Amino acid sequence: MGRYPEAMEEKLDYNVIWSLRALAQESEAQRELYPSFAVVADELVLDFDEAYSKYKKAHHTKHVDLEDLDALIASKSGILQYWTDEALENSEFWNEIRAKAQRVLQARSLATSSPHPSPDTFVSGREVWKAGRSEEIPVDDTQKSFLSRLLNRFR
Repeated sequence: MGRYPEAMEEKLDYNVIWSLRALAQESEAQRELYPSFAVVADELVLDFDEAYSKYKKAHHTKHVDLEDLDALIASKSGILQYWTDEALENSEFWNEIRAKAQRVLQARSLATSSPHPSPDTFVSGREVWKAGRSEEIPVDDTQKSFLSRLLNRFR
């Protein structure tokens, strides 16, 4: 059982599953989930952290395997060498993250294939981009719509 009540039968929400599927991919597939200007390693762990934190708060439960993945990620927090494109592609740390994410998905009989590109809106300078690299299209913005989409990223 572990330190926390394990509730494998309790379904994970869409955002947790999406982030786990994203973490489980090879670096090339991970880069396709976000715009080319995004720091992919950061985005991957931020998406997981946000999704799993909200899930834990809403369901008042923790999962040992997800806690282990979260602890692995936190163990390298603030150490810049682990958050580069090179590290994403070549480091044992990222290979371990991928393996743990795959095991979490497989333990729940969930798909391990790559998810669709991130649905989030990304902002770089004065440009606003929607979806992953394969669909990078600048969005024609008014100030009101820009702020609305930016705020939606944090909901």
